[in-house]
Amino acid sequence: MMYEIVASGQPRWLALVVSVFLVAPLFGLLLDRALFRYMRNSSWVVKLVSSLGLFVALPEIVKAVLTGVKPQFSPPSVAGLIGMSDLAGSDGVFQIGDYVVSADRMTVVVVTIAAVVGFAVLFRFTALGLQMRAIVESFRMVELAGVNSERVSMAAWMLSSFLAGLAGVLLAPDIGSIDAIPYTLLLVAAVSAAACGRLSSIPLALLGAAILGIGQRAIIGFSYEFDWPQNIQTGVRPALPFVALFLLLILLPAFKGRRDVTDPLSGVDPPPPAMAHEYKDRSLAKASRIAFSVFVAVFLAAVCFGMSDVWV
Repeated sequence: MMYEIVASGQPRWLALVVSVFLVAPLFGLLLDRALFRYMRNSSWVVKLVSSLGLFVALPEIVKAVLTGVKPQFSPPSVAGLIGMSDLAGSDGVFQIGDYVVSADRMTVVVVTIAAVVGFAVLFRFTALGLQMRAIVESFRMVELAGVNSERVSMAAWMLSSFLAGLAGVLLAPDIGSIDAIPYTLLLVAAVSAAACGRLSSIPLALLGAAILGIGQRAIIGFSYEFDWPQNIQTGVRPALPFVALFLLLILLPAFKGRRDVTDPLSGVDPPPPAMAHEYKDRSLAKASRIAFSVFVAVFLAAVCFGMSDVWV
């Protein structure tokens, strides 16, 4: 969204405000209201499959509708909007000892530290943060305490979607293109970092992310200094987050023997009416079979003869 707004000739600050502070939270609100609020008491399998479906479909939909099949290059930078480019040297980089850090990467570091501090304060000292932590344990219990769990859930989804949009805008200039593949690999590293924090500690998650990033960069340096085989750099370095996640899930006491956590009061509401197929209505069952067969035939015909390669 930010790329499209800047490409249309609008100022970057406006593109940042619209994409990160407006579109991203509203998209999180849409996901909560349209889908995930109906899965609160569902099993982790249902939540996982639904999330993976969105994870696969959404980038392709955005690619087909907005950016086209090919990735878009030269994403707009936000380093100048917060004054980071002015603080950098004349060549646009920060000189830290023998190392050089670009303005875009320094912007990521500064915003990340600010976000960690802000979220730590939010979840520990504010009413909204405490309510968010409470609804993870039990929506019903929070409602019995007089808290509007629907409103808290909407705030949580909007906040998380805002953070995801901010991360995408900050990282796109460093990645060099608008494409879903780098973010797919980055998400695994993010999950590994969250596992370092036992899915509960933001500072520990930041520490885990720093260790993973330094470790990946160190593999490159060691491979050149000690003349390691090239496949160590090209194969082991991208696999480091996967290996770390695997070891954490196996060895960390917080995850060993952990059971599926469900809302202890999820069954308080009266049971919903039975699904239509449970009524054993013969005419309804026959109509369903016919409608499904027609749908499959029409869908296959549309895919084979009516849709372009982009939509397929």
